[in-house]
Amino acid sequence: MAENEILNPYHADYTDEAHLPDAPFAGRKMAISRLYHLLTDPSRDHVMAFIGRRHIGKTALLYFVDSTFSDSFVGAYVSLREVSLDNETEFVLALAQSATAALLDRGFTLSRLQEIEPPGDQPRVWFETVFLPGIFAAIRSQRQLVFLLDDADRLLPAVKGRLLPEDTFAYLHDLMLRYPQIGFTLTLDAEAEHEIPLMQPLVNLNDVYRLTNLSQEETRWLLQDPAQGYYTVPDNCALAVYKATGGSPSLVEHFGYQLFRRWQLYPDLNVVTLDDIKELTPKVYSYGEDDFRHLWSRLSLNERLVLTAMSGLLYDDPLRHIDAAAIESWLVETDYPMDITSINAALRSLEYREIVQATPEGLALTAEMLQAWLLENARLGERATSAPAASSTASSTTARKPEAPRRSSSLPLVAVAAIIGIVLIVIVLVVLSNSPTGETAVNPQPTVTLAEGQ
Repeated sequence: MAENEILNPYHADYTDEAHLPDAPFAGRKMAISRLYHLLTDPSRDHVMAFIGRRHIGKTALLYFVDSTFSDSFVGAYVSLREVSLDNETEFVLALAQSATAALLDRGFTLSRLQEIEPPGDQPRVWFETVFLPGIFAAIRSQRQLVFLLDDADRLLPAVKGRLLPEDTFAYLHDLMLRYPQIGFTLTLDAEAEHEIPLMQPLVNLNDVYRLTNLSQEETRWLLQDPAQGYYTVPDNCALAVYKATGGSPSLVEHFGYQLFRRWQLYPDLNVVTLDDIKELTPKVYSYGEDDFRHLWSRLSLNERLVLTAMSGLLYDDPLRHIDAAAIESWLVETDYPMDITSINAALRSLEYREIVQATPEGLALTAEMLQAWLLENARLGERATSAPAASSTASSTTARKPEAPRRSSSLPLVAVAAIIGIVLIVIVLVVLSNSPTGETAVNPQPTVTLAEGQ
């Protein structure tokens, strides 16, 4: 069987968004339910915003919404990463173009939009009096046009920099209230979470949904269901993938891609084994290294200290019980000691980021691949901005032990000076005691002066 006879359904690469809408999609049932309830609520006065770290599946969720919701909704996807936000005209044109493309894909006739003039210096007036009437005539009153604004956090610097009007979010909110056939759904990067209040009244804090990693069951489904009829992924292999990735959607998806590609190359191998998972792990690890590096670069010093301590403790004894006290003891021997309160604060932040989890056996990293990356790359006092040295394997059992922070073994300078002074005094006394009778001893000039009060 040739490799290209059956297309690989999984998403191959972060940059390949053209095939993202067709990739298998797992989980997010609660997120979809919340969004559907809000869009069908006639009294709604705000929008749903999905927030999460990069590659958590925000874009995939918007594509899934567009393809899954009933014909009562028409989703107009707008990638704000690809839109120039230098002025409001560009932004309004992006909304209009996405709506036009969405309706054409659904087979609507847009005869009233064929000869309209482009917006002038009043883009809002053009959008409401020229463009929207043609859209409403096409979709009629039974349907709702939902603008799916991906990476909507990019609007924030444009508004703060006065490239877009200060009332941009208020205007979109007013537009939704005046035209019930219009809706909005936003995705935001987790790093913009603290700026969400600036998006009011469009975004209500009660309707911000945080996307997290896939559960063990959702990971199992994503590996098994799209492969039905081609090969089998036993539950123990799906569990191994879950432990390796921590349920990271992008890494699980890439495991699925590699497993399907393996079957394309060797169709007689139709049952996946743990050895297969082990063999493919370095490829998936390499795929995720940039995300691990990006994650490390966004951590605070205290968070890095805690992760480095955990990595060192796990390397010394993979089965040991790790808690805040163990981390404190490990850091005491370094130049970066931390108290229990600071350690617990860092741990709470790391748990929120899904990097660390509390288990009955103690604290643990959520993903074995991240543990391997830390063993290779975590260095205190360094920013992981340059590419790390290549690793021959992603296994934590073969990774280099992390370089421990420098131990505080040097004596303070004042103590050294005091010791030297004492030695000199002893030498002087010895010389005086050995001087011949009648011979005047010469007092040597002091060579070290101790600072007063030290």
